[in-house]
Amino acid sequence: DPLWSRGLGDVYKRQILMLHNNIELEHITLKFLQFISQNAEAATSFFSITGLQPSNLRECCNEYSFFTGVINYLLSDDKLLQDFCNDSNTKPELILNIYNTLSNHNESSV
Repeated sequence: DPLWSRGLGDVYKRQILMLHNNIELEHITLKFLQFISQNAEAATSFFSITGLQPSNLRECCNEYSFFTGVINYLLSDDKLLQDFCNDSNTKPELILNIYNTLSNHNESSV
């Protein structure tokens, strides 16, 4: 464990981890929106599959489910994930780690 986390209870460690992952989640989502804004094929596919429109993206970005949906969408297509990661200089493992943390959090919330 990092020095800063020593002495913190498990609950606080999990909360700090979730906060960090939420920040990463928002960061990845913003990178993804930038990616599709520069890639017509990816944008067309994203809007077609999700039913969203460019006009309501800002509204959707206020919803936590939008962020998690982007991660799920990215992980559903290996080529898209690879293209996005190459373009944004993001490691695929980071996206998978966020997904796994979200999945574990959702399971423990049930």
